Amino acid sequence: MRIGTTWPFVVLCLGCDQSDQGIFRQSQIDTFYQEPTNEIDILWVVDDSQSMADEQAKIAERFDDFITGIDDAGVDWHMGVISTDLDNLATAGLLQGEPPVLTADTPGFRSEFQSRVRVGIDGSDMEKGIDAAFQALSEPLVSGPNNGFRRPGATLMINYFSTPGTSVAQA
Repeated sequence: MRIGTTWPFVVLCLGCDQSDQGIFRQSQIDTFYQEPTNEIDILWVVDDSQSMADEQAKIAERFDDFITGIDDAGVDWHMGVISTDLDNLATAGLLQGEPPVLTADTPGFRSEFQSRVRVGIDGSDMEKGIDAAFQALSEPLVSGPNNGFRRPGATLMINYFSTPGTSVAQA
């Protein structure tokens, strides 16, 4: 009587549509090709709140190590410095200094950068570095006062320097 015990199993198997029960693996490969470039546009976003005096000095002191690495790589670079302060609408997102864009051809670019990165400590304690970078790289600044910083085809690097803020509870 083995037929009687296997019969319900056979009926169950015949009644199942296996295509509804199957698991199918999907695979998709996206490939992107980027043309190599030796051009890099470097935006330095530096917190200008009270907590940053020592850190700004450290960035300035270590700039020679950074630029040596960039130069050893044979990179054609542009650099600009902005602060995180968006409260002062007259300077929000503006590249610091004159000329606003530093290159290897800028006379005294090392000392110029070291001066510019010391953006001060009188800025807002509400750091808005991402918004400041967005403003610096958007209209109207990108075709106005910050014109010439971004080059078509150049890689963008954003160096963001800030310290964690402290919140003050109000009674």
